[in-house]
Amino acid sequence: MPFQLRATLQAIQSHLAKSGYCRTNQIGEPKQASKERIAAAVFNRSARVIRVPLGGSPGTEELHIINVRLYMNMMDQPQEQIEFLLNEAASSITEDLMADFDLGATVRHVDVGGIYGQPLEVVYGYLELSGVMYRVADLTVPLVVDNNVTLAA
Repeated sequence: MPFQLRATLQAIQSHLAKSGYCRTNQIGEPKQASKERIAAAVFNRSARVIRVPLGGSPGTEELHIINVRLYMNMMDQPQEQIEFLLNEAASSITEDLMADFDLGATVRHVDVGGIYGQPLEVVYGYLELSGVMYRVADLTVPLVVDNNVTLAA
């Protein structure tokens, strides 16, 4: 069955936990504000088949685009530290993802340059959650995933 994203989401969540930047990270958008300095959420953006092998090779390749959203309370002090810490966390996490081309499960590699359309990127913004305003960094992580579907004649 195509587009089975559980293993992909869990691989990214595990990678975040190992990074040490986000003690609180979860799959799915949070419903309430976090007490942690930097928190993270991992969720699906899209999935598509990018290659169907010819000549009887088993399986397909898919592109799973995952969002990793980092949250920092906008009221933290000193104010400039919000920008510095959020950028440092986003930069370190993306660097780790680029270096760890094998995230385990069925993830083949991160499509860093966007060969299949979406490059690895970070977009900064603001988001209100449970009445608390957050400075956020949205990491778009395109993952090439191997052999999700076994083809039969």
